[in-house]
Amino acid sequence: MILDLVGQEPIGADFIQADATSITVEINGARRVFKMDEVVGVIFSPDEAARRMSQGATAQGATSAREAVRVLRRLNSAIDVGVSYAQYSQILIEVKGSVDEALASIPAGELRNEITLAMEAYADAGQAWNVMIQNGRSYSSDILSVYPPIGALITKYSVPVKRQSGNFAIVNNRTMLSTIWQAARTHIDRASSLLNQ
Repeated sequence: MILDLVGQEPIGADFIQADATSITVEINGARRVFKMDEVVGVIFSPDEAARRMSQGATAQGATSAREAVRVLRRLNSAIDVGVSYAQYSQILIEVKGSVDEALASIPAGELRNEITLAMEAYADAGQAWNVMIQNGRSYSSDILSVYPPIGALITKYSVPVKRQSGNFAIVNNRTMLSTIWQAARTHIDRASSLLNQ
């Protein structure tokens, strides 16, 4: 059902009960009671409810997606001008909070997926950078066996690996970070393209 409240956008809800003074509904898993003087209207038609929710979700989702792309580009700009790990970590925390908030309003689909993957790539780069600080300039076979998540990131982002004698592999940290950051940029560009269609 759609619940239209005074001074608010219509919201989707599950009807529980109503009487002359109030209506009880469930919204996102939480039970809410509204006085009847707060209620402008109630729509029980599944087709009309779906249509109205789709229109509202589309507009709000696009606004939220634009905000998510904006803050992701902010992180990208910081990388372009050069930041320390401490600065990157702080910006990453702020951006992640904003993106997570925006994702709550973006419907499932390709746009949401691109934004999620961009944020995930930036977080993965932070994880890789942290390991780099702890273990030196390059990842070698021994660090990959001691810290398997780095090996997973190398595979996930197709990071170029230099093979040395035998099975010994070396991955340059700068190459690792730039490859992951490029993946994030690609996802941001795709999200922007989807928003502009």
